[in-house]
Amino acid sequence: MPSRPLLPFLVIVYATTWLFQLPLVLVAFGVALDPAPLMPLVVLGFFAPLLAAIVLARLEPPPRTPLLAPLAPRGRIVWYVVALLHGPALYTAARALYGAAGGEGAAWAYPLASAANVGAMLIIPFTEQIPWRLFLYPRLEARLGPLGGSLATGAAWAIFHAQKHLLLGPGTPAAALAASAPLVVVMVAGTVVHTWLQRRSGAALVVVVAQAGLYLDNPAYAVGSTLVPLWLLAGAYAALAFAVVSLDPARFRRA
Repeated sequence: MPSRPLLPFLVIVYATTWLFQLPLVLVAFGVALDPAPLMPLVVLGFFAPLLAAIVLARLEPPPRTPLLAPLAPRGRIVWYVVALLHGPALYTAARALYGAAGGEGAAWAYPLASAANVGAMLIIPFTEQIPWRLFLYPRLEARLGPLGGSLATGAAWAIFHAQKHLLLGPGTPAAALAASAPLVVVMVAGTVVHTWLQRRSGAALVVVVAQAGLYLDNPAYAVGSTLVPLWLLAGAYAALAFAVVSLDPARFRRA
């Protein structure tokens, strides 16, 4: 698996994301700018990883695997159901334990609430998992193994999202940093879980479905009022990642 495009991919992704979305972040923190003209750049920033992956995959010397080939449906349907529902199930279980311990401040569910949420569920899993799962992860796995590659991919994915996390906060750097912490845990631990799902099912498309399932019950919708639900999901993902690595280590051995 070629590894030369790794550094160009990360440089392009981070540079374009921060460049295109920094003005909107400044608006969120009180800088007097008109946000309307900035929105096309923000949207382009969301697609930067996908565009970079497509271009760099085409520039790789042969032999090369077409970038989208692993998305061909395969495997048993039960794994797609597990992938779609595992995120909501994790949050529900964490909320039940939290409530049993006397915890308050978290709703039982944060379902899809708008057409924009539905659109994000249908589009973002492809625009993110194609570059991170299909382009970056295989190259990091070749270097670091399945577990190391998963942790590194999750960290790179989380860094890409760092500026978006600033937009989720209520408008102070401290609050934005607080909101970023559980999201980073979700992404890093979630990538480990995604690797297990892919290796257990034999289908990369399962990972896309897994990210889409998070939108069905998304505690990130509560950011700005409370971080409790997001920390519950983060803790649940960390526990599940530890469990799959401990109980099914064969899925994380080098091929």
